[in-house]
Amino acid sequence: MSETAHSWAFKSKLPDSDGNARIDAEAELPVSGIIGLYGESGAGKTTLLRILAGLESNANLTDIPFKRAGMVFQQAGLFPHLSVKQNLQLAASYAPHEVMDIGELSQKLGFSHLIERDCNGLSGGEQQRIAIARAIINAPDLLLLDEAVSALDQTSRINILNVLVELSQTLSLPMIMVSHQLAELSQYCDYLMHMQAGKIVAHGHIQQMVQQLNISRSSGAFSHLQCQFKLQHSQYGMDEYDVEGQALFTASQNKPLNIINVAASRVSISTSQPAQGSMLNCLTATLSAIENVDQYKRRLVLQIGQQQLLADISVYSLEILQLQIGMPLWAQFKLHNPSQFID
Repeated sequence: MSETAHSWAFKSKLPDSDGNARIDAEAELPVSGIIGLYGESGAGKTTLLRILAGLESNANLTDIPFKRAGMVFQQAGLFPHLSVKQNLQLAASYAPHEVMDIGELSQKLGFSHLIERDCNGLSGGEQQRIAIARAIINAPDLLLLDEAVSALDQTSRINILNVLVELSQTLSLPMIMVSHQLAELSQYCDYLMHMQAGKIVAHGHIQQMVQQLNISRSSGAFSHLQCQFKLQHSQYGMDEYDVEGQALFTASQNKPLNIINVAASRVSISTSQPAQGSMLNCLTATLSAIENVDQYKRRLVLQIGQQQLLADISVYSLEILQLQIGMPLWAQFKLHNPSQFID
């Protein structure tokens, strides 16, 4: 691949037993960063990763510009007769070049205390950490992650995802990550593919795709707000961010964020400036669209500077507030904890 290339493309086809297309997917993707792959169960996400990894012998795949694709499955697949260290050393022995010291990588991924242990008896989450390290130590050009952090508790999951973002940047290692949680993908990915029934039905930059998917979701909709860290209020356990010139407060985080997701179901709307109350977040906005969710619920699209905030309200509330496009509104929600994934 040319060092000046900014994107790569693939076309993949895999027939089913009747000769019909089980997978017929194509997309043009950036050559760097983390790409999310999102879709319902059965959409073909795992199979597409297997095709890209060269594991489906019946698949037709146009040549992709990566010589070595590594894949991490939900099941770690470690060699049980080897220790953790030996699993990693074996992977390193097949690598064309050294990527990172095993000790440094095990420290980053939080399993250095397990390095001499046998793989038998390790928890699912511990095995997933080691499987990720094994794939990276093998020096792939592209890393494919199929629900590779699903066995981790939420705190560990966030830590590992942050490490993956860091490694993607420092090692110039592009990744494709499958998750059923759109909110999770929105926080860690730069680009997103949406898959349905074996096809990539849409793909684009993360903010554009998340907004597009959320407006039409029947449940679990959220806003994807870009923000800048402003101040830590350590005495209250709060962080303050700037969103389009307005203050937004979250529970304190280990590291500053640049994306904050807000569930549409948690946003309350007022047609006049609310009196001071316990809801710390109060953003001024303009009503730009009203979408139908179901017979009894509407989704408001609120313009806040260059960004949009979604709010789900009842049809009854819509009528008694007499909401109309272009109205100024105040959107309130409680102290937010962005570490809690929404989906």
